This record gives sequence, C-alpha cells and structure tokens, in this order.
Amino acid sequence: MENKIVLCVGDSLAMPREEVTFKSTWFYLLSLAKNNYHFVHNFRRAFTTDMLLSKDFLENYNPGIVILQVGIVDCAPRLFKSSSTFIKLINRTPKFINEPFWKLIKKHKKRSDKNADVSLENFKFNLENFIKRAVKINIEKIILIKIQKPGLKMVNKNPFILDSIKKYNSVFDDLKNKYNLIIVINPLDFANENDYVEDGYHVNQNGFYKVFNELNPLF
Repeated sequence: MENKIVLCVGDSLAMPREEVTFKSTWFYLLSLAKNNYHFVHNFRRAFTTDMLLSKDFLENYNPGIVILQVGIVDCAPRLFKSSSTFIKLINRTPKFINEPFWKLIKKHKKRSDKNADVSLENFKFNLENFIKRAVKINIEKIILIKIQKPGLKMVNKNPFILDSIKKYNSVFDDLKNKYNLIIVINPLDFANENDYVEDGYHVNQNGFYKVFNELNPLF
C-alpha cells in the first residue's frame, strides 16, 4: 500500500506569524488541496540542518514523502556564531549593558559567513546524511525548497546574505544530480517586495502562495 504520509520539516519560513495566519501558509494550502495525503509538520524556529541528524525529523515518522525548507539559519552571515558562550552571556545581561554593546558592535564589526551557524561543508554533510537514511527506509521523494531570495530590507541589514544563499543553494543542485529521489524547487527566485512581511525575509500570503503553486503539481 502506498505510504501517504508527507513529512514537512523546516524553519520559521514555513510557519505562521503575527502578520500571516496559519491558513495562509503553504503547509495548510497544500494539505487542503491534497487531502488524500496525510501531512505532518515539524517546523522549528532557528532550525538548522544539524537537527536533521535526529530520528525525530525522519525515521520516527516513517513518511513516504518529505518536504524540506531549511538553510537560511545555517548560512546567514553573522557578527558572532549563535553558539558563542560570550554572546549568550551578553544577551543575559540587563538592557543597559547589552543594548550599548550591540550598538557598538554593529557600528564597527561586519557580518561574516565565517560565523555562519553551519559551515557549507557541514550543511552538505547533514543533508546527505538525511538523504542516505531516507533511501534506507524507502522514501519515495524528497522535495528541497531552495533558500529564498530576501527582500531589500534584509539585504541592507546583511549585505553578504545573497552570496551565502547562492553557495548553500548550490548544494541542493549537487544533491539533485546525485540522488534520483531529490526534487529541487525555487519558488521565490523571482520574488518581489510585495511577497515579504516587514522584516524583508519572512513571506506574506503572496509569498506562501508562490511556494504552494510550485509544490501542488508535485503530488
């Protein structure tokens, strides 16, 4: 019997926000349009591909199909690594200490891909590990949603983000060429400012519909 479980794994880009209701998300739209499948989501804010090494994001669900929307947290150039003990301590200090600190740092320090939460090499390792495990449990297909192009507000805040996205997205293409079960889509490659909420990166209803419209024909 065909496995109708579709496991959807991703970061906050797939999740509802204050400005965007759950019923506007691609997950809701797709589960409504393809109600002969059983859609399950495992979305987490600040999700990185390091988490894909856990069975909680694959084997424990035993899906037939997987949709992955990951990568932006991995690749984003940062002032410091999120795992930095020093930064964690600074963020726990009172506002009168950490606010002046961050103002000073942002004025004199540039974001760097060297401080990305997951290196390009580890990003590829994590995804390939996930795919190999998926092959072992006979997953029919894995749909990889490329890291989306950000809006101007995000680019102005983090000027090197576009270069990082391009490098990390190339990993998806390499994996598609290597594994037959991989499908890669890039629904927001031609996104415009009308597709984002105020932060210039998370999508609004328009953006979610673009993702849905590329996913829908794949089922």
